[in-house]
Amino acid sequence: MVQQIDSQKVTNPLSLLPYPPRLNSQASGWSGIYVEHHQQAAFDLPERTGSQHVVCVHQFQQPTQLERSLDGKHKIEEVGSGEIAIIPAQVAHQLRWKNPGDFTLVMLDPTYIHRIVQSSINVENFELKPQIAIPDPFVYQIVQALNSELEFGGIAGRLLVESLTATLSVHLFRHYATHKLNISEPTGGLSKEQVRYVIAFIEDHLEQDLSLEMMANLIQLSPHYFASLFKQSVGQSPHQYVLRSRIERSKQLLKQPKLAIAQIAQCVGFQNQSHFTTAFRRIIGCTPKAYRSQA
Repeated sequence: MVQQIDSQKVTNPLSLLPYPPRLNSQASGWSGIYVEHHQQAAFDLPERTGSQHVVCVHQFQQPTQLERSLDGKHKIEEVGSGEIAIIPAQVAHQLRWKNPGDFTLVMLDPTYIHRIVQSSINVENFELKPQIAIPDPFVYQIVQALNSELEFGGIAGRLLVESLTATLSVHLFRHYATHKLNISEPTGGLSKEQVRYVIAFIEDHLEQDLSLEMMANLIQLSPHYFASLFKQSVGQSPHQYVLRSRIERSKQLLKQPKLAIAQIAQCVGFQNQSHFTTAFRRIIGCTPKAYRSQA
């Protein structure tokens, strides 16, 4: 009997595995995407289906043999690091591997990814096709960035994860759909009025947990479309622009000795002082405390 799972309702969608995930995004507050990084022993995974699209990125240190059943088709594969497999929602999947290894699971909510790319492509009849392990360096890079966010406690924040989710979703639509989709990258940038409006909004709300969808909605674009046009117009991604704006605002606030560094971190939208210090050092080259002493 095929087991039905829902990644939004359980802490660990692969709860039958010998060990829990080394990293997971359960507490990260990410929308439409759930990520687990595993280090597992050899194991048999019973046949099951899920309500999410699943991308599995293999990170085995040496070529490893897998025995996989996917959508009723059985295959023995030898996979290496960086190869991906795609298990669409509601498609039965069974897996057996013989050597310990690392892999990352990325689960995408179909409704969410349709929404974030809706003005880029026609997704009414879109379906992902099952895909056994193949190399895809682009997906591998995106997943490594997501793992880094989990590893370091979400320092880059919600905006970066939303951008990565949109980019990953469009890539999947473009390359792994059941039928060919015409996906053209938006060109021409935003109008000067749109740029002024969005930047004014960002500057007025730096203390908030800004989201890509929130900014895109200001000018009635999908998040993916907005992010691409914003970068063309401003020369930075929305994530990069917001981060640098927060750091510039914090430099002004650090000149006010009565404000504690923890207060400043909160005023410019960082989750905590540790995230603020890490981001500040990365961009300015010293800690907020050292900058304040030099100001």
